[in-house]
Amino acid sequence: LPAIPLLKELANIEKKWKNVLEEYRLVNDFKFYYTPRRLVFFHENFAEKQEDSFAEFIGAPKNVTYKDGVLTPAGQSFLQKAGISENELTFKEIKGKEVLYHQKAIKGLQSQEILGEMIEKFLKSLSFGKSMRWGANSFEFIRAIRSI
Repeated sequence: LPAIPLLKELANIEKKWKNVLEEYRLVNDFKFYYTPRRLVFFHENFAEKQEDSFAEFIGAPKNVTYKDGVLTPAGQSFLQKAGISENELTFKEIKGKEVLYHQKAIKGLQSQEILGEMIEKFLKSLSFGKSMRWGANSFEFIRAIRSI
């Protein structure tokens, strides 16, 4: 990598990799090393799997969800957003109002399934100034990537 662009981006590289790890729920400690030819993220115990998590969906108030016993467009929109059917609708009191509510468990994926996507997202987040396409790929980077 050219020295000046690398030095300008150097302060952000570690933070950007940490942000990607957090986004993909694979948070763990690592050490960062670099040379002009290599960027190294050394993980002693890289997680084999993402942490399981929960997604909360909060919708319209109860009085807006049904009109004359029929589900309104606001209620139907919530069903689509949460990916549930009408018989799975639940309400929860939040800030004194009863609103549509659904909590969905999200099972963590294996690290090997998402690692390629994570690396690509990280590389695209780096800002070295001018980037170029290398070979027949549409991916742009400051220099050709030989191995990952």
